Amino acid sequence: MKSVSGSVLALLLVGLGGCVTSQDEVIERTTPVAQRHPITVEPIVRELRMTPQGSAGRLSEADKVQLAQFARTFVQSSDAKLSVSAPDAAAKPRAGASAASEAVDVIVSAGIPRSRVQLGAYPADGSNAVVVSYVAYVATGPNCGDWSSNYGSSPDNTLTPNYGCASQHNFAAILADPRDLVTPRTETPADGARRATVLEKYRAGEATQTPRGQGERGVVSDVSVQQ
Repeated sequence: MKSVSGSVLALLLVGLGGCVTSQDEVIERTTPVAQRHPITVEPIVRELRMTPQGSAGRLSEADKVQLAQFARTFVQSSDAKLSVSAPDAAAKPRAGASAASEAVDVIVSAGIPRSRVQLGAYPADGSNAVVVSYVAYVATGPNCGDWSSNYGSSPDNTLTPNYGCASQHNFAAILADPRDLVTPRTETPADGARRATVLEKYRAGEATQTPRGQGERGVVSDVSVQQ
């Protein structure tokens, strides 16, 4: 009788030991997905190289179109300066003749403030290309595909290794501006004029909402139900 009771007690202790949650499991369950599958944001240099054409060293029309698009992309993905560099031999541009000066004109015409454009030079290596470059940030999602756990059984209710990884990977792929993960944007100022208008109407006992025109009604049909 004593041996049977001892066996039962041993089984109960083993069962209770299996229910004990380790500290590592607790940490795994409570760690946010963003920390388990982090998104890395790294700076990269994007550049556009253009070779001047002819004896006058002018940019081709195709180069100008490509440069204008490059400048618009720069505005959307960087808050640094846009660098325009030419070889040392061409570091002293002549008005209207230098490809570097012409590139600056194209950039400014695309809507980039002249204060954000920086002229420079690089060591002449036989190339006469004008290099336009800037520093941008790229977000890279985590590598998913860890199928080491049995997804069909989880008696201890722990998270699978891949949990949340796909969401993080997709988020990194569709992120418009990776800089938002590094430094949050500042809030735009409130509309003080509109706030003052609403307060004045409120104090006067008038309706504060904006009047809506006939075209702003959210009605699907003008047919009323007859009862």
